[in-house]
Amino acid sequence: MPSATSNQILSKGFAAPAATAFSKGRAVKLTANAEEVTPATAVTDKIIGIAVFDVSSAEQAKGKGVTAVVLGEAVMEASALIGIGDLIAPSVNGRAQVAVSTNRVIGVAMEAASGAGKYFKVHLDLPGTILA
Repeated sequence: MPSATSNQILSKGFAAPAATAFSKGRAVKLTANAEEVTPATAVTDKIIGIAVFDVSSAEQAKGKGVTAVVLGEAVMEASALIGIGDLIAPSVNGRAQVAVSTNRVIGVAMEAASGAGKYFKVHLDLPGTILA
């Protein structure tokens, strides 16, 4: 049975653009502003980390930042069925998907996920490389 707990080596706090919501277990990327992240929106995004907690736009407007795992193992939300050992890429909504050519591989599945919305552990290799 998957443990869905992370083995973080390093997590970091980041600022976020106004009115931006974040979902735990989803990939985040840097913006043009120093120390600021936004949710990943493309399979080729350069991922800086995986959000640890949900942050609503209302919480973010009150100054709550985003904590992301940037090194080690992180818990990610799956976009579909994922097997142990599968190469992982971010989907267009920041969830994890099995990498295919032209995707940016950001890690390896350490556990299986039985389908969309399931959480599982990923060994991160950030910012990742494009799969040829």
